[in-house]
Amino acid sequence: MRSILLASAVALMVLCAGCKDEKKEDDSAAQQKALLKEKTREAVDMLDRICKGAAAYYTTPHVNMGDGMKLPCQFPASVGPTPGSRGCADKAVDKDGDAFCDPDPDVWAVPGWSALMFEMNDPHRFVYSFASKGTGADAEFVATANGDLDGDGVLSTFQRFGKGAAESGGECTLGPTAFRTENDLE
Repeated sequence: MRSILLASAVALMVLCAGCKDEKKEDDSAAQQKALLKEKTREAVDMLDRICKGAAAYYTTPHVNMGDGMKLPCQFPASVGPTPGSRGCADKAVDKDGDAFCDPDPDVWAVPGWSALMFEMNDPHRFVYSFASKGTGADAEFVATANGDLDGDGVLSTFQRFGKGAAESGGECTLGPTAFRTENDLE
């Protein structure tokens, strides 16, 4: 009887040791996922800043410099992937090899980013772009952040969409906005 209890205790210890290893693996995977999720915070926060800049531009009256006539409500001009289309792993934008795009004020000093009041002054993980079209109630924009957070060559995509609304009393108002992600933990 004593040997049966001893064998059962040893088997239970072996079984529990395996459970601890599984728990360590589960904890490690959860920690890795939490770390990647924290890395995505940049994209969410910066797209929010871009969206606010787009809203401010859209709702501020603009006039034609030639004749002083009021321009229709519109979002700022489109801007391609910044700081570059190949992402932060590109040695041209990550000179020190730390997997972050190095800050470069010159790449943000273009009319579209200036109109959005947006630039990246610190090392960052994402490349940003802004596409707009139309005027008035037909105006719309898409702000995009792309990054390769785990270094496997697959990009994550975060996007904010916005639309203009019909003018009310001569004032421009922003319509609905939406958020979308694809491969967010890549």
